[in-house]
Amino acid sequence: MLSIETIHFPGAPSAYVNRDAAGIQALSGLRRINFFVGANNSGKSRLLRFIAQQRGLLVTYSERQRPKLALAYSELNRAIRELLDRGGYVGVGELQQTLGRRELGRSLPIGADDFIGISEELDSVEANGYQLQLRSGSSPRRNSQDVIRDIKAAIVGFRSQTAQLPASELRLPSNVARLYIPTLRSLRPLNSSGDQIAARYRADYEIDNEVKVLTGQTLYHQCRGLLLGDLESRERIRGYQEFLGEEVFGGEEVALIPRDGQESLYVKLGNRQERPIHELGDGVQSLIINTFPMFAFGPALVFIEEPELFLHPAMQRQLVCRMSTQLDQVWFLATHSNHALDLAVEGMQDDVSVHQFSERLEQRSGQTTAVQTFCVNAVPLDDARSLELIGARPSSILLANCVLWVEGITDRLYIRKLLELSGLLGSRLLEDIHFVFAEYGGSNRAHLSFREDADPREVRVLSIARYSVLIADADSRARNRSFVERMERELGDRFIKLPVREVENLLGPEVIAAVLSEHEGRAIPSAIFRPDEYKDRYLGSYCEEILRTNGGIQRTGGYADDSGTMKSKLDFCGRALRHLTAERLSPPAKELADALEARIVACNPTLR
Repeated sequence: MLSIETIHFPGAPSAYVNRDAAGIQALSGLRRINFFVGANNSGKSRLLRFIAQQRGLLVTYSERQRPKLALAYSELNRAIRELLDRGGYVGVGELQQTLGRRELGRSLPIGADDFIGISEELDSVEANGYQLQLRSGSSPRRNSQDVIRDIKAAIVGFRSQTAQLPASELRLPSNVARLYIPTLRSLRPLNSSGDQIAARYRADYEIDNEVKVLTGQTLYHQCRGLLLGDLESRERIRGYQEFLGEEVFGGEEVALIPRDGQESLYVKLGNRQERPIHELGDGVQSLIINTFPMFAFGPALVFIEEPELFLHPAMQRQLVCRMSTQLDQVWFLATHSNHALDLAVEGMQDDVSVHQFSERLEQRSGQTTAVQTFCVNAVPLDDARSLELIGARPSSILLANCVLWVEGITDRLYIRKLLELSGLLGSRLLEDIHFVFAEYGGSNRAHLSFREDADPREVRVLSIARYSVLIADADSRARNRSFVERMERELGDRFIKLPVREVENLLGPEVIAAVLSEHEGRAIPSAIFRPDEYKDRYLGSYCEEILRTNGGIQRTGGYADDSGTMKSKLDFCGRALRHLTAERLSPPAKELADALEARIVACNPTLR
């Protein structure tokens, strides 16, 4: 089983930093499947390829794969301590200061530095002739040469046990393949002179031959090699054919046939006629390319660019689930797939890690071009799952650069419309890329926290959605006032309080009159509604008050609920949006649009 907790790469490009702007030297918290998520040009693919290209990769294994070094050193530690104690000595060379500090048996997982440190300590003891330090004020209980002989034997035993560990335990074992599957992949043969796609990638990104670049172009030769290989190879291709039949083609028998003199692999499904494999649907072809490493290779680190390409959501789920069963392979996926992310967060948290990427641009004094850095943030999946409690899909939060937190669905609909009518949405600002909406309404908002030191019992929003903007009503009731004051403290300028009591109060008189006219069955003049009168009042009770003095109310049940707010808010919203135009945007609505644009741009370096 291959189970890695950390990958160390001290030579990482300086452009990669953590959320504290410090350069990253390792990627921790890894699992069987590791998602790299973020907007386009946020550095996901660059780091993916960098890790894939590292020779002699240093790794830290998880406790599920307890390194032998820790056990061997623990035994050495115990043996030397006993020998010294029985002889009346307190130390041997430098080990009198360091022995016992490395409780490796208790501090798993370990890393390469531990092994290097132990080796240097033992080298020092040997070079200095095993100098024993006698316990103060006592005489030796054993001959020093006998003690040194036994310590030598313990060290020889330790070196024998760990002779191969730097390569097999701390560095990535040589039998672990590194496989890279780029976005350009197809089972359609481009020419007969070799894999031109792989050659292009190797040239562009300086990928050496130790990394296998799998594009689907050589599947014919790979399958042929397995079919004509030894028994183990033939078992691998047989298992792959069974997998395709059971999980891709609905239980049909599948045969992969590398015909002589052909450039393309043929496939036979059930009793159908054999056909070239590239005549299958693009989604099936993509799934075949992505799953082939599971059967064609043994232990491997597999790096895939956008594994969701061409795949139906059900196939994406199928692919990720299958990856989780490959115990001798670790997967790194640069993805934009909300389906795969939601599946991972909802039901596969023990097998999945998520690392969120974002781009930063800094204009430094004296430089004409901005300095580009990429922030890499490991996402706590417990916090991601907690988003579901407030009705937010984890994937929607993780895949956008800025999260606009609004109280409810009508807030989202009104604000989206005013961004559109202000000429921002669809032109400068793109929903689901530059920003996304999330709702915090009802009692759930009491569990939200935007503090760095949030109570673990709260929904720690900043661990998932670091770039968040929250919009709240100016409702003066005590419960809302307390929430507004807390958000102002926690979010600062990323908190926006509406300039009116509720989002409906942003509507101008013309729109309100048009909606009421529909309900009343008569023309209601807009002049009777005064924004300065209703901006701080509940709109439902205000409309009823105005209508009573201007011809009465015909609508059954009126317009205000018990609190005075607008009754049937969603229906009222839908009608209002049909009448809302750019010319009818009120000054407070335009003010809100400007404030939102400024905050969204601040979260998106490419928009500045």
